[in-house]
Amino acid sequence: IVGLSEEHGVVDLSGCEGRLPEVGEMVRIVPNHTCVVTNLFDRMVFHRGGVVTR
Repeated sequence: IVGLSEEHGVVDLSGCEGRLPEVGEMVRIVPNHTCVVTNLFDRMVFHRGGVVTR
């Protein structure tokens, strides 16, 4: 990911080896900062050391 905002992200695939994702294919992206995620949900669940807290 070379650019990221709360609305969209920009992915640079020039370094990919092998097959590139097709248009419309689902790709998993793990956010690196909470601000781009927390505004999308009404609640959160946290876990630490295998123990879930709310």
